[in-house]
Amino acid sequence: MEDKEIKVEVLNKIKSGDFQPKARWRFMLIDWLWWGTFVLSIILGGLVLAAAISSLAKNDWHLYRQIMDLKVSDIFSGIPLFWLGGLFLFAWLAKKQIYLTRAGYRLSVWRVLGLSLSASLFMGTTIFFIGGGDWLENNSARFIPYYDILNSTNADFWSRPERGVMVGEIVAVADSNNLLVRDPRGLQWIVFGDDIEWVGGQVSKIGSFVRIVGSSTTLTGVSSEMNRTFEARQIQLIRP
Repeated sequence: MEDKEIKVEVLNKIKSGDFQPKARWRFMLIDWLWWGTFVLSIILGGLVLAAAISSLAKNDWHLYRQIMDLKVSDIFSGIPLFWLGGLFLFAWLAKKQIYLTRAGYRLSVWRVLGLSLSASLFMGTTIFFIGGGDWLENNSARFIPYYDILNSTNADFWSRPERGVMVGEIVAVADSNNLLVRDPRGLQWIVFGDDIEWVGGQVSKIGSFVRIVGSSTTLTGVSSEMNRTFEARQIQLIRP
């Protein structure tokens, strides 16, 4: 079909159809809704970034380097992939939403991504410094199902009892020098010590997530749960 025939057919359909123009406010409302979704995506990206910064800040790199050699692979294993994945997801959503606005088609992909990521970076950094990142990260660990599994890369960074460091949740307390701790793999450890240093004067409490420095005293090849023991020198609270 030639262009002329197509034009004639379209004109005939318009003349024969009962078309009613839509009110201008409807188009404006839809446009504002897309802009609102774009802004919301940036805000959510900022919250996610604040939690990611909080998760990274809890990696005591100086302490880790004192205990064992810090390698490039160790640094990558300490990255909170759960939160970074969320950041890029919301950046992609922001890009998608802005292209649905009337002026969105004028912007390049890289400009939109740069704008959304920069705005999320500024907002996330601000939220982190006022304490919002810690609050979000702590509550996510408590209420998001399988959070520890989704963010296991960051937990595995410190789950190396054979190298003198481990993390886990306190599941039972005898006193400040004798605890039962469950690691991210679900294994339970008897943690004991002689006058253990609790960093910051924190106290042991069931449900707290802690980082423990010391040495594994489990015998090689022993798989019994009650034989997994770790002698602690220092315990640091990660999540109350």
